[in-house]
This record gives sequence, C-alpha cells and structure tokens, in this order.
Amino acid sequence: MKKPIKTLKKNADAAFSLYIRYRDSKEILGERKTQCITCGVWKPIKEMQCGHFVSRVCSKLRYDEQNCNGQCYSCNVMKHGDLYQYAKQLDLKHGDGTADRLHNQRSEYFKLTEEFLEKVIDDAKAYIKEMEG
Repeated sequence: MKKPIKTLKKNADAAFSLYIRYRDSKEILGERKTQCITCGVWKPIKEMQCGHFVSRVCSKLRYDEQNCNGQCYSCNVMKHGDLYQYAKQLDLKHGDGTADRLHNQRSEYFKLTEEFLEKVIDDAKAYIKEMEG
C-alpha cells in the first residue's frame, strides 16, 4: 500500500535528523554527544537538532548531508540557524565554496518521490541501527 508523500516526508525527516545527529556525534564519558556546527557545544543527541544551512523548504537540499548538520536549539531556533557562522563552518568542514555551492542550489527544482523518501528512511535507519549496536 502506498504511503502519502506527506507521511513519508515526516518519517524521512525524523530518521534523517537522527542520522545526522549520530553522524556528528562521538562517545564522551560513556554518553553519545553531538557537536553543534555553529557554536561547537557538545550535547546529548536527544538535546540536539538537525540544522539546515539552506531551509528544508528546498526539496533538493532537504536531505543533503553537507547542508544538514548537528545544531543546538539555541543556534538553530533562537539564532535562526546562525547562518553566517554556519557558512564559515561548512567551508571548514567540507572545503572552501561549500556554503556558496549550497546557497546557489537553493532554487533548483527537485521532486521528492516515494522511492527517494523510502531510500532516505531505509539508509538512515540502517546507519542508526549500526550506531546503536
């Protein structure tokens, strides 16, 4: 039975968010913590968010691994992503020009399909399962 795109997108968002927070994490004193890309603070995975450099409104970059990084609530919500610092950190993490490249792709059309979203969910869940051991 086909699931509506809206439902798949919600499930993909949840799985991908957890994947990103695990990807940007490490074990610190027996607890898995994620680092905020903008302020550098380390917090438990459950206290962190998946921050997007280019807004999730942009379908093409909504699940892009360079566009999405662990971010604390303060930077992601209260500081609206702290995009100036985010851009600087993206270039440090992925190479000069990364922020510009992502910014320039923000208006490119991309249709989220059932197959694409199911792959996002499956890949994220497989990684999470591996990380949780």
